Amino acid sequence: GPGGCGEVFLAIDERSGVKHSVKLPRLDDPELNTITTAALEQERAALLALPRHGGLLAYRDWEINSEQVPALVTEFEKATPLDRLRESNPRRIAAWMLQVSEAIGRAHDAGVQHCDLKPANVLVRDSDNRAVVIDFGLAQQMLRWSRSGPNTAPPNGSPAYLAPELARGDLDPDATLVDVFGLGALLYFLLTCRAPFAAETESQAIALAAAGKFHAGPLQKAQHPESLKRL
Repeated sequence: GPGGCGEVFLAIDERSGVKHSVKLPRLDDPELNTITTAALEQERAALLALPRHGGLLAYRDWEINSEQVPALVTEFEKATPLDRLRESNPRRIAAWMLQVSEAIGRAHDAGVQHCDLKPANVLVRDSDNRAVVIDFGLAQQMLRWSRSGPNTAPPNGSPAYLAPELARGDLDPDATLVDVFGLGALLYFLLTCRAPFAAETESQAIALAAAGKFHAGPLQKAQHPESLKRL
């Protein structure tokens, strides 16, 4: 289906029967096409640099057709995006956060940052309930957007999960620390079922993020251990 980094399709190898995920740029809008084509190229570079890890998708192939449309091929995972789940078991929440943290840590060790951690970019595998991080293609675009002055909607389309330094337009944000904030934003969602900077408009969400004014009420009311909420 369509997403911020492109459109994803299921492909099946006719000879082996093996399933793959194939991501294409968005072809329905010229501006989105430009953004998502660049994102695909960056994601390919990131996947090639990433180590083999259970919490990261494996790279399979890169194809460009006669119309110069690129296709990024990765392993297929039958899974559910985290933003479609409502989990009440604190042990499971803690396990997912540990798995995502380990995957991002391995990515950082390989010199790869994500800069767009949010529930839609984490899948929970049906086979073993393990969290898998996807969509590594927007890091450079997010940093450029921040440096240019964040007066427009961010390229990831999700200002409610922005790290404050990106929302403020810091000239030299640390991408590693942006991901650390992203882990906290993921945990906030898992505990409250809402984004930390949820607002009626994108500009309001960016302003909340820039000020670091997350909604504390839902977190205080969440029926989860205080040790998790303090994180």
